[in-house]
Amino acid sequence: MPLALKRRSVPVTRERSATSSAKTSVSGAAGISSRRGEVSRPLASGRSRDPVVKRSLVVLLLGVAVALYLVLRGPTRPAFTFGPSIRQLPDVGSQAVIAGVPKWWGGSPPAVAREADRIAASDPTVSELVRLGGGERFGNVGGSRTRGRGTAWLGYKLTRPVAVNADLPYIVVTPDGPAHGTCVSPYAAGWAHLRATGVTRLWVIVDLRRDEVVQISTNARQGRVSPVAGKPYPTCNENQTG
Repeated sequence: MPLALKRRSVPVTRERSATSSAKTSVSGAAGISSRRGEVSRPLASGRSRDPVVKRSLVVLLLGVAVALYLVLRGPTRPAFTFGPSIRQLPDVGSQAVIAGVPKWWGGSPPAVAREADRIAASDPTVSELVRLGGGERFGNVGGSRTRGRGTAWLGYKLTRPVAVNADLPYIVVTPDGPAHGTCVSPYAAGWAHLRATGVTRLWVIVDLRRDEVVQISTNARQGRVSPVAGKPYPTCNENQTG
C-alpha cells in the first residue's frame, strides 16, 4: 500500500510541478508584459509629441516664408483701380503701363528704328496684343541712344479694341533732381499686372543695348493695376520742395 500511495503521489508532484512551472511561466510572461508596457510608455509619449513638433515646424516655415515675401515685396506695393470717376491715382511707378505717349516722343535714325522694330516684334506679349487688335505701327520711332538712355519708343494703333489681362514690364527713370525710392541708373525695371478693356493704342520701349522690351504702355481708361508676385515693383519720385 505505501508503494501505491507513492505511485499516486508522483502524478500529484508532477501536477504540482507543472502547475508551478505554468505559474512561473505566467508570472514571467506577466513580468515581460509589464516590462514591455513600461518600455512602451515612453515610446507612446514620444509619438504623442510628434504632432506638436510637426505643427511647430509648419508654423516656423510659414513665418520664414512670410518674412521672405515681405523682404522681396519691399515696403509698399500698392495696387490701384483707375477709371473716369477716379481723379487721383497713387504716385507709383506702375502708372507707366497706362501712361500712354512718352514725353520725349521724337524721331530716331533709320537704323535705330529698324533695330527697335525687330526687338518689339520678337516680344510675345507685344506680338499677341498687336495680332488680337489687328494693329499696325504708327508714327516715328522715338528716343535715341542719348536722349532715351539707350532706349527707343514705338507706337501701335489697334483697329479692334482689346482686353488686356497680362503682366507688363515697365521702367522707372531717375529724375534730374533729388529723389527717393528705387532710383538707379539708367532705370529700375519692374512688372505690373494690368486688367483693362477697350485698349486701342500701345507704346513700347525697347532697350537697344539689352535687346529686349522693357515697357509696354496702353491707353486704357478703366481697369486695375497690381503688383506681380515675386517680381520687382519699383517707384522713384522726385522730392517735393516747399
